[in-house]
Amino acid sequence: MAHTQDRTDGARRFPWRARAPAWALGAAAALAAGVVTVAAMTASAYRRSVALHAGLRAPADVLAVLASRSARVVALQGRQGASVRLVYDPLRRRGALVVIRLADPGQGLLYRVWLVDGGRPLPAGAFAPASDRTTLVAVRADFTRARAVAVEVGRSDRAAWAGTPALQAELASAQRRLRPAAPSSPPRRQ
Repeated sequence: MAHTQDRTDGARRFPWRARAPAWALGAAAALAAGVVTVAAMTASAYRRSVALHAGLRAPADVLAVLASRSARVVALQGRQGASVRLVYDPLRRRGALVVIRLADPGQGLLYRVWLVDGGRPLPAGAFAPASDRTTLVAVRADFTRARAVAVEVGRSDRAAWAGTPALQAELASAQRRLRPAAPSSPPRRQ
């Protein structure tokens, strides 16, 4: 009898030692699962929001370049079925790579954009293309010094030039103005 009395006295003095009903444990587990689910959904929404805002910069860069009088465009060659063009403004040092139907480079790989100045490649960006839509890659660089643009497949954890471009184009010989230069004086009428 004394043993039973000690157990109830201990439960009265320390309420957390009392045994909780089974429904309370189930409710606590459901509440914990709900908190974890809401936290995961919030984190996922935050990542999508950050990606969306980062993606909005590239279209703005493309529009700024397209509005420029000194804008140029060059088509990169090398991958069958892909359409990759560099739209750039050498005066403002802004550009954008417009990528359509370029295949996924594979797990742990991405495409790296390089501007080649003589024999020295300079990094200008990296991207993984979206298979279901156009990918825009903002490029900020000194285009006046570059002779070519190259895109190569590389490991995502290493930014080193391998020297084997998947896509490439010469900037000096293949560049084309988007708009013809404005005439300096109006044409004469006779």
